Amino acid sequence: MDDSCDGYNLTLSLPNDLDDEDNNNNKNVLTGRRIINVEYFLNSLQSIKHELFDCSIQNLVFKSEIQKGFFSEFHFECNLCRKKEVIFSEPPDIITSLSINAAIVTATVNTGQGFTNLEQFSSILDMPCMSNKTYQKFHQVLSKQTENTAWESIELAGKEEARLAVENGDINIDGIPMITVVADGAWSKRSYKRNYNASSGVACIVGYRTKKVLFIEVRNKYCSICRKACANNRDPPVHLCYKNWNGTSTAMEADIIVEGFRQSISMHNIIYHKLIGDGDSSVLKKIMLAKPYGNNLDVKKIECANHILRNYLNRLVDIATKLKALSLICCLNICQLPHVSLNEASVNT
Repeated sequence: MDDSCDGYNLTLSLPNDLDDEDNNNNKNVLTGRRIINVEYFLNSLQSIKHELFDCSIQNLVFKSEIQKGFFSEFHFECNLCRKKEVIFSEPPDIITSLSINAAIVTATVNTGQGFTNLEQFSSILDMPCMSNKTYQKFHQVLSKQTENTAWESIELAGKEEARLAVENGDINIDGIPMITVVADGAWSKRSYKRNYNASSGVACIVGYRTKKVLFIEVRNKYCSICRKACANNRDPPVHLCYKNWNGTSTAMEADIIVEGFRQSISMHNIIYHKLIGDGDSSVLKKIMLAKPYGNNLDVKKIECANHILRNYLNRLVDIATKLKALSLICCLNICQLPHVSLNEASVNT
């Protein structure tokens, strides 16, 4: 199924590719709750009419339910003419919006949750949950579509930045637009200025004029499947591995930003000639060593005003903390002086 959202294709429905655990979940007794498309479900019930004996919904006897994730097929049989009817929880060939399974996985991911959270949520609601295998299938499709949509947005942002640069006359002798960008990184855990050992890091480059992302990448040091295989002294099986970094966590940011500068011309036909960033000099140093635009152009660094003020405040806090510590030490020394004099006097006598 091809769904459309804001001009981007979202192929998120896998009606014929569900896990066997979901496809074979046939129940003869109805229990718990279900999610249904109310309008479609009621119209399906009202449209049931058998001409032979003028049978209606009142003559239907429930026989079984087939669950496919959060999608259900309800099978009925007429107690008069024995005709069988199947009512779905939503249109099986839905094309105007996300299917229930795709919507559930999308909502779970967008709220920062995972399959375990979805399973607990469904259990509390007394609602059957899809299997982990089915969830992962939808998750992979969703991830790919999200990535494609993100890159389409990045391409559009690059074109907009290039247009604005040309309009302002910011081009080099070869006619390539030259722009100012903002770059920064983040990690999966806080370091508190001591523990720089995060397993994942992300960095992005944003256009100064449009405030839109021009480049983004992630570095991962950990893969659970590879880790488990290594612990058992075995080669890891064929799998989708997200591990792409063996260096230190602190080096992730600089590596991603340098990669973004190297790809600026191939991706957008743009030169990032000015970089607005924090006080981390390692990023600029690695860019200067990489020379993404050759020897004739050096990237200029502009210190971010927000980071300057924050670093200034941090220094003031450090100074105040040290002054308080010194004041406390001086106070303790002064308090000890009378006792020292008294002890010395008693020794002399």
